[in-house]
Amino acid sequence: GTLAHQTHDDLAVRGYELLWEFPQYLILAAGQGAFGRFRVWSDREFHSTLGTILFSYGLVGIALFTLFVYRIYRECGFYRCAFLAPAFLYGATHQGLRFSLLWALFAIAASARPESGRRTP
Repeated sequence: GTLAHQTHDDLAVRGYELLWEFPQYLILAAGQGAFGRFRVWSDREFHSTLGTILFSYGLVGIALFTLFVYRIYRECGFYRCAFLAPAFLYGATHQGLRFSLLWALFAIAASARPESGRRTP
């Protein structure tokens, strides 16, 4: 197939198809799991951390998650928490929410405050 067809297939396999096939769930959410209830999807999971939050928990869920991450970065500073970047890149194409190491990484980042107790830029 063509590159455009392969890209669409890759997006569909990862679950992104749910976002444009069922846009009504982006606001108030579809809930987590039981993806078999959607005619274009089976019992596979959504292969994106942010996609899962958006589709399963809606705009409210993505706003709360964004606030959570923002507060971590605000407290410890951007450069001290730069080690979170690979986790976010991984989360763009993989489901990372079920991995306890992701949450441990968030806990480490949240506790990585400057020694003086002041926030860094």
